[in-house]
Amino acid sequence: VFADDGYLADWAGPLDAGTATSAERPATQVSWFAARAYCAAQGGRLPTVDEWEYVAAASATQRDASNDPAYRQHVLALYTMRVARAAEFAPAHERNVYGIRDLHGAVWEWTLDFNSVVVGDDSRAFGSGVNARDNHLYCASAALGATDPSDYPAFLRSAVRAGLTARTTMAGLGFRCAA
Repeated sequence: VFADDGYLADWAGPLDAGTATSAERPATQVSWFAARAYCAAQGGRLPTVDEWEYVAAASATQRDASNDPAYRQHVLALYTMRVARAAEFAPAHERNVYGIRDLHGAVWEWTLDFNSVVVGDDSRAFGSGVNARDNHLYCASAALGATDPSDYPAFLRSAVRAGLTARTTMAGLGFRCAA
């Protein structure tokens, strides 16, 4: 009910991530429900989309590098070279001005409000409820309210989020907790 068939498919067992190297890579193939529960168990939470985007706009030298063409091209290059499987993950050496790394190069990440609608049981995932099919949350509709139509990396992130349900698991989708 809370995850699709790919849940923890790369793990050796339900409570065994595998080798020590495996434990250092991002946890992937977990549903939003599992990521949210893990963060809560650690005394944290998933970041909101706004929080994630705010921190991800920072480069190594600027708090907001989103209008820097070189930075935007760098992020786009990272997305096009994105590791297909987390098993091949190698942490980035460069941190942004907030001291955070790997927001763009490793895996896509769950956010608390990944589809811009917070529904207690994520009714959209099960095809029922008021927000079961809000077409403003899908595909190209994100472009309608874009403040910068040339920000292709932001459109990619929006498209990935729009295609997710809370049960989704993917080898290239992980999470990080916020305080």
